[in-house]
Amino acid sequence: MKLFDDYEAVKFPEENVIFITHNSFLYYYYPPRYGHWERHKNAGNDLITVKNYPDVSKKELANVMGGKFPEKLTDILRLLYPSQLDAIDMLNLLEEDYPDYLSDSMIYNAVRAFLLESVVCYKSYERIRELFDDAVGLQQDKEQVFFRVKDLSFEIIGKDIFKREIGIVDGHDCSAYFWFMPARVIDYSNTYPLFNYNMSKFYSLRKVLSVT
Repeated sequence: MKLFDDYEAVKFPEENVIFITHNSFLYYYYPPRYGHWERHKNAGNDLITVKNYPDVSKKELANVMGGKFPEKLTDILRLLYPSQLDAIDMLNLLEEDYPDYLSDSMIYNAVRAFLLESVVCYKSYERIRELFDDAVGLQQDKEQVFFRVKDLSFEIIGKDIFKREIGIVDGHDCSAYFWFMPARVIDYSNTYPLFNYNMSKFYSLRKVLSVT
């Protein structure tokens, strides 16, 4: 069944599961055994032949969506757990719920940077919603809200999202990064050779012992 913006709803009858696709790529599904909507773990990458699946009736779809037939993407996003949303999903919901604030480019860019930089994105999303709810209640102006978003991002991320800094990636990344790691000099008579440092991630204990 056609929905909106190239989204469609079909049914996998063998499992009684409802699929929602976008341009024939699977994005969301409703498994009756769980009783709630799920975002497909490989959303946007698994292509299915939609025409080979039977349509879902409008009534059937509305019944598993809280009684409301979806008219836009955010109607579906609201049925997911926050932990299943990505930063773009969150921005779409925030734009719809707080249009006065998110229409300001400075606030929008601050929120976007905050969410993208967050390690646990949905926790930051929950905090930013609390901030906007409070700002609406206090009728704060956009400048006040902007600085509150900036302060909140610093509290959670630990850095100024507007300050240009060299990014430090935790763990191993072999792309365009410098590698920093703890090292211990083994022989101080000549500290130039690379093999003269105890770096267990790259050299075996046997090699280190042989140098000593």
